[in-house]
Amino acid sequence: MAVRDAKTQRLLADLFAIDAQLVPDTGFALRRVLGEEIAAAAEREPAKAVRALRPYMVVQASSAALAAIGLAGAADRVVETAERIDAAVVLQAGGTAFGHDRLSELATLAEAIRMRRPGLRVHVQRERHFLVQAAVIAGAAVWVGTSLHGRIAAISMRVPAVSLKNPKVKATVETWESELLPYEVAWDGLGEAVAAATAIPSAALEGLAARLEEKVVSGLERVRALAAAKAGDAGEAVSAGPDEAMLFSLAEENRHLREQNIRLLAELDAARRTTPLRARIGRRLLPPIRRATTWRRAAFLRALVRSLVRR
Repeated sequence: MAVRDAKTQRLLADLFAIDAQLVPDTGFALRRVLGEEIAAAAEREPAKAVRALRPYMVVQASSAALAAIGLAGAADRVVETAERIDAAVVLQAGGTAFGHDRLSELATLAEAIRMRRPGLRVHVQRERHFLVQAAVIAGAAVWVGTSLHGRIAAISMRVPAVSLKNPKVKATVETWESELLPYEVAWDGLGEAVAAATAIPSAALEGLAARLEEKVVSGLERVRALAAAKAGDAGEAVSAGPDEAMLFSLAEENRHLREQNIRLLAELDAARRTTPLRARIGRRLLPPIRRATTWRRAAFLRALVRSLVRR
Protein backbone atom coordinates (compact mmCIF):
# COMPACT_ATOMS: atom_id res chain seq x y z
CA MET A 1 0.00 0.00 0.00
CA ALA A 2 1.19 3.51 -0.81
CA VAL A 3 -0.04 6.85 0.60
CA ARG A 4 0.78 10.39 -0.46
CA ASP A 5 1.40 12.17 2.85
CA ALA A 6 3.11 11.49 6.16
CA LYS A 7 -0.01 12.22 8.23
CA THR A 8 -1.95 9.39 6.55
CA GLN A 9 1.08 7.11 6.85
CA ARG A 10 1.27 7.73 10.63
CA LEU A 11 -2.47 7.17 11.10
CA LEU A 12 -2.37 3.83 9.27
CA ALA A 13 0.60 2.74 11.35
CA ASP A 14 -0.92 3.84 14.67
CA LEU A 15 -4.47 2.62 14.10
CA PHE A 16 -4.02 -0.51 11.97
CA ALA A 17 -0.30 -1.34 12.16
CA ILE A 18 -0.06 -0.94 8.38
CA ASP A 19 3.40 -0.13 7.07
CA ALA A 20 2.41 1.98 4.04
CA GLN A 21 4.91 3.26 1.51
CA LEU A 22 5.17 7.05 1.18
CA VAL A 23 4.94 8.13 -2.47
CA PRO A 24 4.12 11.60 -3.88
CA ASP A 25 0.88 12.03 -5.80
CA THR A 26 1.45 10.92 -9.40
CA GLY A 27 0.03 14.26 -10.55
CA PHE A 28 3.42 15.82 -9.83
CA ALA A 29 4.62 14.06 -12.99
CA LEU A 30 1.77 15.42 -15.11
CA ARG A 31 3.97 17.45 -17.47
CA ARG A 32 6.57 14.73 -17.75
CA VAL A 33 4.03 12.10 -18.80
CA LEU A 34 1.47 14.17 -20.73
CA GLY A 35 3.43 17.25 -21.78
CA GLU A 36 2.78 16.77 -25.50
CA GLU A 37 -0.94 16.16 -25.00
CA ILE A 38 -1.24 19.25 -22.77
CA ALA A 39 0.60 21.38 -25.34
CA ALA A 40 -1.79 20.14 -28.04
CA ALA A 41 -4.81 20.95 -25.84
CA ALA A 42 -3.47 24.50 -25.39
CA GLU A 43 -3.74 25.04 -29.15
CA ARG A 44 -7.43 24.09 -29.25
CA GLU A 45 -10.57 25.64 -27.83
CA PRO A 46 -11.42 26.37 -25.08
CA ALA A 47 -7.81 26.65 -23.83
CA LYS A 48 -6.82 28.75 -26.84
CA ALA A 49 -9.42 31.40 -25.95
CA VAL A 50 -8.08 31.57 -22.40
CA ARG A 51 -4.49 31.93 -23.63
CA ALA A 52 -5.47 35.16 -25.40
CA LEU A 53 -6.13 36.72 -21.97
CA ARG A 54 -2.52 36.43 -20.79
CA PRO A 55 -1.32 37.45 -18.33
CA TYR A 56 -4.03 35.82 -16.23
CA MET A 57 -4.44 34.21 -12.83
CA VAL A 58 -6.43 30.99 -12.43
CA VAL A 59 -8.77 31.02 -9.44
CA GLN A 60 -10.60 27.98 -8.04
CA ALA A 61 -12.45 27.72 -4.74
CA SER A 62 -14.58 25.08 -3.09
CA SER A 63 -18.15 25.87 -2.07
CA ALA A 64 -17.09 25.81 1.59
CA ALA A 65 -14.31 28.34 1.01
CA LEU A 66 -16.64 30.69 -0.84
CA ALA A 67 -19.32 30.31 1.83
CA ALA A 68 -16.79 31.20 4.55
CA ILE A 69 -16.18 34.67 3.11
CA GLY A 70 -19.24 35.12 0.89
CA LEU A 71 -19.19 35.74 -2.85
CA ALA A 72 -18.98 39.52 -2.35
CA GLY A 73 -15.95 39.18 -0.09
CA ALA A 74 -14.29 36.70 -2.43
CA ALA A 75 -14.86 39.06 -5.37
CA ASP A 76 -13.20 41.91 -3.45
CA ARG A 77 -10.12 39.79 -2.68
CA VAL A 78 -9.81 38.49 -6.25
CA VAL A 79 -10.12 42.00 -7.72
CA GLU A 80 -7.47 43.35 -5.35
CA THR A 81 -5.13 40.49 -6.19
CA ALA A 82 -5.62 40.71 -9.96
CA GLU A 83 -4.94 44.44 -9.91
CA ARG A 84 -1.87 43.92 -7.78
CA ILE A 85 -0.23 41.66 -10.38
CA ASP A 86 -1.96 43.33 -13.38
CA ALA A 87 -3.62 40.14 -14.63
CA ALA A 88 -6.95 38.96 -15.98
CA VAL A 89 -8.98 36.44 -13.97
CA VAL A 90 -9.83 32.94 -15.17
CA LEU A 91 -12.25 31.08 -12.90
CA GLN A 92 -11.86 27.33 -13.33
CA ALA A 93 -13.38 24.49 -11.34
CA GLY A 94 -11.08 21.93 -9.75
CA GLY A 95 -12.03 18.82 -11.70
CA THR A 96 -14.82 16.27 -11.80
CA ALA A 97 -15.14 15.31 -8.13
CA PHE A 98 -18.79 15.51 -7.06
CA GLY A 99 -19.38 18.38 -4.62
CA HIS A 100 -15.84 19.71 -5.04
CA ASP A 101 -16.88 23.09 -6.41
CA ARG A 102 -19.64 24.42 -8.64
CA LEU A 103 -19.46 26.21 -11.97
CA SER A 104 -22.68 28.05 -11.13
CA GLU A 105 -20.98 29.60 -8.09
CA LEU A 106 -17.94 30.58 -10.13
CA ALA A 107 -20.23 32.20 -12.73
CA THR A 108 -21.90 34.23 -9.96
CA LEU A 109 -18.48 35.17 -8.63
CA ALA A 110 -17.50 36.36 -12.12
CA GLU A 111 -20.53 38.67 -12.21
CA ALA A 112 -19.64 40.06 -8.79
CA ILE A 113 -16.09 40.75 -10.00
CA ARG A 114 -17.35 42.51 -13.13
CA MET A 115 -19.64 44.72 -11.05
CA ARG A 116 -16.71 45.80 -8.89
CA ARG A 117 -14.27 46.35 -11.77
CA PRO A 118 -16.06 46.60 -15.14
CA GLY A 119 -12.73 46.93 -16.96
CA LEU A 120 -11.18 43.79 -15.46
CA ARG A 121 -11.17 40.85 -17.87
CA VAL A 122 -12.93 37.86 -16.28
CA HIS A 123 -13.54 34.48 -17.89
CA VAL A 124 -15.21 31.30 -16.60
CA GLN A 125 -13.47 28.24 -18.04
CA ARG A 126 -16.18 25.54 -18.03
CA GLU A 127 -14.39 22.56 -19.57
CA ARG A 128 -13.56 19.94 -16.91
CA HIS A 129 -11.35 17.63 -18.99
CA PHE A 130 -8.05 17.38 -17.15
CA LEU A 131 -5.90 18.04 -20.27
CA VAL A 132 -7.72 21.32 -20.96
CA GLN A 133 -7.51 22.31 -17.30
CA ALA A 134 -3.80 21.51 -17.23
CA ALA A 135 -3.27 23.58 -20.41
CA VAL A 136 -5.08 26.55 -18.85
CA ILE A 137 -2.99 26.27 -15.68
CA ALA A 138 0.20 25.94 -17.71
CA GLY A 139 -0.37 29.36 -19.30
CA ALA A 140 -1.18 31.15 -16.04
CA ALA A 141 0.91 33.68 -14.15
CA VAL A 142 -0.29 32.06 -10.91
CA TRP A 143 -2.80 29.48 -9.72
CA VAL A 144 -4.96 30.13 -6.63
CA GLY A 145 -7.38 27.69 -5.00
CA THR A 146 -8.38 25.10 -2.46
CA SER A 147 -7.89 22.03 -4.66
CA LEU A 148 -4.99 19.73 -3.87
CA HIS A 149 -4.71 18.53 -7.46
CA GLY A 150 -4.96 22.10 -8.75
CA ARG A 151 -1.85 22.92 -6.72
CA ILE A 152 -0.12 19.73 -7.84
CA ALA A 153 -0.89 20.47 -11.51
CA ALA A 154 0.43 24.01 -11.15
CA ILE A 155 3.70 22.81 -9.61
CA SER A 156 4.06 20.18 -12.31
CA MET A 157 3.61 22.89 -14.97
CA ARG A 158 6.13 25.17 -13.17
CA VAL A 159 3.44 27.73 -12.32
CA PRO A 160 3.43 29.50 -8.92
CA ALA A 161 0.67 28.13 -6.68
CA VAL A 162 -1.12 29.70 -3.73
CA SER A 163 -3.41 27.47 -1.68
CA LEU A 164 -6.28 28.64 0.47
CA LYS A 165 -6.86 26.68 3.67
CA ASN A 166 -7.28 22.94 3.14
CA PRO A 167 -5.98 20.22 5.51
CA LYS A 168 -5.24 17.83 2.62
CA VAL A 169 -3.06 20.43 0.95
CA LYS A 170 -1.33 21.19 4.26
CA ALA A 171 -0.49 17.52 4.80
CA THR A 172 0.94 17.16 1.29
CA VAL A 173 2.96 20.38 1.40
CA GLU A 174 4.50 19.51 4.75
CA THR A 175 5.42 16.05 3.50
CA TRP A 176 6.96 16.84 0.12
CA GLU A 177 7.46 20.54 -0.50
CA SER A 178 10.07 22.92 0.84
CA GLU A 179 7.31 25.39 1.78
CA LEU A 180 8.47 27.57 -1.09
CA LEU A 181 4.91 28.27 -2.24
CA PRO A 182 2.24 29.74 0.09
CA TYR A 183 -0.40 27.47 1.60
CA GLU A 184 -3.04 27.72 4.36
CA VAL A 185 -3.64 31.27 3.12
CA ALA A 186 -6.60 33.26 4.45
CA TRP A 187 -8.68 35.31 2.01
CA ASP A 188 -7.45 38.54 3.61
CA GLY A 189 -3.86 37.54 2.91
CA LEU A 190 -4.43 36.51 -0.69
CA GLY A 191 -2.90 39.56 -2.35
CA GLU A 192 0.36 39.35 -0.39
CA ALA A 193 0.63 35.59 -0.91
CA VAL A 194 0.16 35.89 -4.68
CA ALA A 195 2.69 38.73 -4.88
CA ALA A 196 5.20 36.58 -2.99
CA ALA A 197 4.54 33.51 -5.15
CA THR A 198 4.91 35.36 -8.44
CA ALA A 199 8.24 36.80 -7.26
CA ILE A 200 9.77 33.32 -6.83
CA PRO A 201 12.53 32.72 -9.40
CA SER A 202 11.65 30.29 -12.19
CA ALA A 203 14.76 28.26 -11.34
CA ALA A 204 13.38 27.60 -7.86
CA LEU A 205 10.06 26.40 -9.29
CA GLU A 206 11.91 24.19 -11.76
CA GLY A 207 13.95 22.67 -8.96
CA LEU A 208 10.89 21.91 -6.84
CA ALA A 209 8.96 20.36 -9.74
CA ALA A 210 11.90 18.28 -10.98
CA ARG A 211 12.61 16.95 -7.49
CA LEU A 212 9.00 15.88 -7.01
CA GLU A 213 8.90 14.25 -10.46
CA GLU A 214 11.91 12.13 -9.56
CA LYS A 215 10.37 11.16 -6.23
CA VAL A 216 7.22 10.02 -8.07
CA VAL A 217 9.28 7.85 -10.41
CA SER A 218 11.36 6.31 -7.63
CA GLY A 219 8.26 5.80 -5.49
CA LEU A 220 6.42 4.01 -8.29
CA GLU A 221 9.47 1.82 -8.90
CA ARG A 222 9.48 0.90 -5.20
CA VAL A 223 5.77 0.09 -5.14
CA ARG A 224 6.06 -1.96 -8.33
CA ALA A 225 8.96 -3.89 -6.86
CA LEU A 226 6.94 -4.68 -3.72
CA ALA A 227 3.98 -5.78 -5.84
CA ALA A 228 6.29 -7.98 -7.92
CA ALA A 229 7.74 -9.57 -4.81
CA LYS A 230 4.30 -10.38 -3.46
CA ALA A 231 3.17 -11.72 -6.82
CA GLY A 232 6.21 -13.99 -6.92
CA ASP A 233 6.91 -13.18 -10.56
CA ALA A 234 8.96 -10.02 -10.97
CA GLY A 235 9.28 -10.45 -14.73
CA GLU A 236 5.58 -10.10 -15.46
CA ALA A 237 4.67 -7.71 -12.65
CA VAL A 238 7.10 -4.95 -13.67
CA SER A 239 6.60 -5.13 -17.43
CA ALA A 240 5.26 -1.56 -17.60
CA GLY A 241 7.73 1.31 -17.31
CA PRO A 242 7.31 4.15 -14.77
CA ASP A 243 5.95 6.60 -17.36
CA GLU A 244 3.32 4.08 -18.49
CA ALA A 245 2.38 3.43 -14.85
CA MET A 246 1.95 7.16 -14.17
CA LEU A 247 -0.10 7.66 -17.33
CA PHE A 248 -2.37 4.77 -16.39
CA SER A 249 -2.79 6.15 -12.85
CA LEU A 250 -3.77 9.63 -14.08
CA ALA A 251 -6.15 8.32 -16.74
CA GLU A 252 -7.75 5.83 -14.36
CA GLU A 253 -8.36 8.48 -11.69
CA ASN A 254 -10.01 10.81 -14.23
CA ARG A 255 -12.17 7.98 -15.58
CA HIS A 256 -13.26 6.93 -12.08
CA LEU A 257 -14.21 10.47 -11.05
CA ARG A 258 -16.28 10.99 -14.21
CA GLU A 259 -18.10 7.70 -13.68
CA GLN A 260 -18.86 8.61 -10.07
CA ASN A 261 -20.19 12.00 -11.15
CA ILE A 262 -22.47 10.46 -13.78
CA ARG A 263 -23.74 7.80 -11.35
CA LEU A 264 -24.52 10.28 -8.56
CA LEU A 265 -26.27 12.70 -10.90
CA ALA A 266 -28.33 9.86 -12.37
CA GLU A 267 -29.34 8.69 -8.88
CA LEU A 268 -30.38 12.21 -7.87
CA ASP A 269 -32.40 12.64 -11.06
CA ALA A 270 -34.06 9.23 -10.63
CA ALA A 271 -34.98 10.03 -7.02
CA ARG A 272 -36.51 13.33 -8.10
CA ARG A 273 -38.50 11.71 -10.91
CA THR A 274 -39.81 8.76 -8.88
CA THR A 275 -40.95 10.79 -5.89
CA PRO A 276 -44.75 11.01 -6.20
CA LEU A 277 -46.12 14.38 -7.23
CA ARG A 278 -48.40 14.43 -4.23
CA ALA A 279 -45.43 13.98 -1.87
CA ARG A 280 -43.42 16.74 -3.59
CA ILE A 281 -46.38 19.14 -3.36
CA GLY A 282 -46.94 18.16 0.25
CA ARG A 283 -43.34 18.92 1.19
CA ARG A 284 -43.74 22.41 -0.22
CA LEU A 285 -47.23 23.30 0.99
CA LEU A 286 -47.78 21.48 4.29
CA PRO A 287 -45.02 23.05 6.45
CA PRO A 288 -46.32 26.65 6.14
CA ILE A 289 -49.91 25.44 6.60
CA ARG A 290 -49.00 23.53 9.76
CA ARG A 291 -47.19 26.57 11.16
CA ALA A 292 -50.36 28.69 10.74
CA THR A 293 -52.28 29.69 13.91
CA THR A 294 -55.61 28.55 12.49
CA TRP A 295 -54.21 25.07 11.84
CA ARG A 296 -53.02 24.73 15.44
CA ARG A 297 -56.33 25.98 16.83
CA ALA A 298 -58.22 23.42 14.75
CA ALA A 299 -56.25 20.48 16.15
CA PHE A 300 -59.13 19.46 18.48
CA LEU A 301 -61.64 19.40 15.62
CA ARG A 302 -59.33 17.27 13.43
CA ALA A 303 -58.86 14.78 16.24
CA LEU A 304 -62.64 14.60 16.80
CA VAL A 305 -63.27 13.96 13.09
CA ARG A 306 -60.66 11.16 13.00
CA SER A 307 -62.26 9.47 16.02
CA LEU A 308 -65.71 9.60 14.41
CA VAL A 309 -64.38 8.17 11.14
CA ARG A 310 -62.79 5.22 12.98
CA ARG A 311 -66.20 4.34 14.45
